[in-house]
Amino acid sequence: MNDRLSDIDKLIYKLKPIDIIDKIKNKYKEELKFHNFIKTLDEFKKLETLGTIMYVNRFDNQLRYGGLLIKIILKNNNYVAIIIQKNKRKYFVSFNSNFIFYRPHKNKEMKEWGLNFINSINNGLITIDE
Repeated sequence: MNDRLSDIDKLIYKLKPIDIIDKIKNKYKEELKFHNFIKTLDEFKKLETLGTIMYVNRFDNQLRYGGLLIKIILKNNNYVAIIIQKNKRKYFVSFNSNFIFYRPHKNKEMKEWGLNFINSINNGLITIDE
């Protein structure tokens, strides 16, 4: 999307964010029922690791199932969540390009897996390119 269309999209979101989010929540009611919408960048930056993220692309309004939050970084002047799925696929999810939905960790098994995974990263056994 060119810069002008991107600027128009951002302006529309600033003027009518509630309408857009309400439509998304209604469309994906079942999928998002346990996740909370992250409204601000400050909220995003403070998310706890090991929670799960689902996200909706701002440009096509399609739900992405996301994964386990490993880390939030500043990359190319944009805050990005690094998420990982059980199959060890890693994704970078930009706050500016997506509507973020977050669920704190509830599942003991998933928490243990996530802690082991983070320990593997910290010990250099697995690398996460930033």
